[in-house]
Amino acid sequence: MLRLFYVTVVFMMVGCVSSEVTSVKEDSIGEGKFYLGLSQAELEKSIDCGIVKYGKDELWGADGLYHQDWNYADCGISFDMTSGEQNASKVVESITIVSPSKLTTEKGIGIGSTYDEVMTAYKTRWNKGESRDDLFVVDSIFGGILFRMTDGKVEDVFVGAGAE
Repeated sequence: MLRLFYVTVVFMMVGCVSSEVTSVKEDSIGEGKFYLGLSQAELEKSIDCGIVKYGKDELWGADGLYHQDWNYADCGISFDMTSGEQNASKVVESITIVSPSKLTTEKGIGIGSTYDEVMTAYKTRWNKGESRDDLFVVDSIFGGILFRMTDGKVEDVFVGAGAE
């Protein structure tokens, strides 16, 4: 009977969490072009940003996945790419945009957007408890969009899990 109680509680918790999860493509960058879960093959087909600098393909103990940074400095975008095996085909785990990127979120927020523009676009998803003066958190630091702010303007945009 106690086991049934625990199973019920776990399902209720999962249901509560999943009801707040936002569609992956809604949190895309570049008019739906780049999003979490995008395959390596699709990313390579859709990006034209000059030379990519690849980081080391390293196993992370936190999630048991191999992570590799793909940095497109000319376009101000980088991807944390992951796979279950070293040197295997990867998927996008997180996205970061910085200057000189002109890319924006689906709601039109990008580098240089003001705090008021971010608030207008994401007010219903704003996580006040996890946000601070220099960080506007959409949904959660465990999965969402993080806008790092400097002098009231977006300095960089991170899509993914900022904490484990």
